[in-house]
Amino acid sequence: MKKVIPTFLILCFLVLDMQAQQLPIFTQYRENQGYINPASLNSDYFAYEHNMSVGVSHRSQWVGFEGSPTTQTVKLEYLSQTQNSFEILTGGYILKDEADPMGMTGVYGRLGAILTDGDAYYGGLSVGLTVGLVQYRTRIDKLNIRDAQDISADNQQKIFPDVGMGIYYYKRIDRGDFLYVGASIPQVFGLDITYEAGSDDEFSIQRIQHVYGLLGYYKYINEDSFIEFSAWPKYAPNVPFHVDANVRYQMSSTVWVGTGLSTVGNLHLECGIVLGYNVGLEDSAFRLGYGYGHTFRSYAIPGAFGATHEINLTYSFITN
Repeated sequence: MKKVIPTFLILCFLVLDMQAQQLPIFTQYRENQGYINPASLNSDYFAYEHNMSVGVSHRSQWVGFEGSPTTQTVKLEYLSQTQNSFEILTGGYILKDEADPMGMTGVYGRLGAILTDGDAYYGGLSVGLTVGLVQYRTRIDKLNIRDAQDISADNQQKIFPDVGMGIYYYKRIDRGDFLYVGASIPQVFGLDITYEAGSDDEFSIQRIQHVYGLLGYYKYINEDSFIEFSAWPKYAPNVPFHVDANVRYQMSSTVWVGTGLSTVGNLHLECGIVLGYNVGLEDSAFRLGYGYGHTFRSYAIPGAFGATHEINLTYSFITN
């Protein structure tokens, strides 16, 4: 007996506004652009010219709902600064994503190249790859599969290679403003993971490719403040097209606030502080950001899935 259960169906039943996304989602997605698109440059480079950063993040979705998704990431990102027409992007990610009864942990290396006119700060075209291994976990006993009395497996694990790829273009324009645009497939290989669930039983989970976009514009008001407009379009087969749109206002060298909406009915709010030269640090900074999200679509019972909270801590700096 074989039972095929697409992951996106299970997730749709659990969480309406997730709209079948199998990969992790983020409120402050700029903090994890290297995972979303391995060819992208992080916001620390655009805002502060910091070419290296390390960071951690934690996201709890629909707090108070049993089995609600949680996501943790650890990142390292580096951009070479040779002042030549070819620069290197590198780094890595550790990512853990849980949405009971399913979860995954991935370890990724990242490599990209930027073609420039001689100085990466003024613009370039980049391509990038992530390569890693991902462990997928499933609690079969919590899936409530019909006619599954003979299924005795409790916790199944599979490890698979994972590859992501992206392309990205950015340019510095009048008065120091930046614009950027990119496209990526963070999970190139579609998977059909089959679990043995007893002597005669097995079931499969199908994972499908997602196509992501990144769009943004930095409008500088003065040396210490700017407004960033950004969008994160998402597409997966047989799922409605989905876009997160956000605006962030860096009010000074110390504080920023932001807000945004998504086409699946999420409201995003965020704020953060920067500790850099304002506290005596030279060519480096600590950033602490908090993001809040809530669903307001009419089909969702108000408060039924709780709020979403996300926190990010990043240290960025200029290498010699």
